[in-house]
Amino acid sequence: KKFRERYPRCHLYALLNKNDKLYGIPEKHRFVFAPDKLNQLPTGKGSEEERGRIIKELLEPLFTVYGIYLVRKDLPEDERDELKVKEPVRLILGDWYGTYQELQARLKDTELQLILSMIRQIITIGRSCGVGLYVDTQSDKLDSLGLANDASIRLSLDIYSQGFIYYEDGEEKGELQTIRLVFKNDSICSAEDREAIASIYSMLCEAIRNKELKTPIIFTTVGAKPRIGIVPKLSSETDLKDKRVFDEIISQLNQSYLRDEFMIPTPNGEPESPHEEQESEQERVERILDQKDVYRRIITYLRGKGKKTPHEIQKAIRTWTTPEIRNALNELAGHQIVINEGRDEYRLKE
Repeated sequence: KKFRERYPRCHLYALLNKNDKLYGIPEKHRFVFAPDKLNQLPTGKGSEEERGRIIKELLEPLFTVYGIYLVRKDLPEDERDELKVKEPVRLILGDWYGTYQELQARLKDTELQLILSMIRQIITIGRSCGVGLYVDTQSDKLDSLGLANDASIRLSLDIYSQGFIYYEDGEEKGELQTIRLVFKNDSICSAEDREAIASIYSMLCEAIRNKELKTPIIFTTVGAKPRIGIVPKLSSETDLKDKRVFDEIISQLNQSYLRDEFMIPTPNGEPESPHEEQESEQERVERILDQKDVYRRIITYLRGKGKKTPHEIQKAIRTWTTPEIRNALNELAGHQIVINEGRDEYRLKE
């Protein structure tokens, strides 16, 4: 709802594994995956065209959004920037784990890799065109979803994990463990952030088990650092008991850290603004380049040279292998510092 309010001209599509209703998505853009149609895929000689037609029909929202991405990526940068602000496009992959497992079991490897390549291009490059996706899944393993098998693609993803338990007829429902598995993953949460997050997690879990807190926990990597807290109420009512419990937990933790990172309200009820000024684009780039020597060497080499392949860059700077150069380039593309031009060519963003 908020996305539609913010971007009235947005385009939303959904590929679901079950027949769920989603707010704001037109029926013509909402498709339910029908795995039984995979049984109709012909296997004889010369069947590639018919197989392609059926696969495209099964995954129509994905093919539609990918087609929009292909058109937009070839536009001049100023036009891409305008579309990103005025007409963003989002694809929702609902219960993707189940869909991916079916595709993995039934499709030829070349067909599956084509589909995954489309998704990865949307993840890594699509945001520069205002094209992105949301993935709803029960799995915390990105590589088991076919989405990310290296760190460069993970950097292009914002991760959310939610946990809650409740009791129905004396039986415990839900779970809290997935969040713990997620923030223990070094690729998602660094060791320096993990200690504070683990402390908050333990306190919130205890409050939920004691039935003092009735709001789910959420962990997210959105922003500069991973963070954990409670899901905000999605109604106009406020659960004062939940607020008291959360305030009590907050009081036991490092106040300045929570204030700066999580915008915890001050006693008068207003959130404090961060003390630091917002960093400039140049400062952002410099901060990222300081993370790895290979980043700075690549950027130094690319200045004034136009498009280059990872192999050409490797021959020039030599310290790293071509695969290492390619991974670093993809990471820099995820940070929107270089542009992936396709055909294994990269250039410095102007």
